[in-house]
Amino acid sequence: MAYEATAQLLGAAAEVLIDPDIIADAGKEHNSGRAFVTQKLARVLEELHISPEDLAAARQRVQEQRANNPEPEWPWPGPAPRDTTQ
Repeated sequence: MAYEATAQLLGAAAEVLIDPDIIADAGKEHNSGRAFVTQKLARVLEELHISPEDLAAARQRVQEQRANNPEPEWPWPGPAPRDTTQ
């Protein structure tokens, strides 16, 4: 179970790293990259027996944490990830 969930997470992460702007574009029609990532994440939820209620509660906690402690856009020193001029 843990190995399968890890493999699915790594597959989703690899796809996001390939083209993060496409994956993040919820409005793009026929977004096969986004569909691939959401399918991998759905498999992780199944493998780890995470219910829709568990997921909704976790999302609520994340939203509350972000509202109380907004994160800087890029907190680390050095160029931002998309800065290709350096």
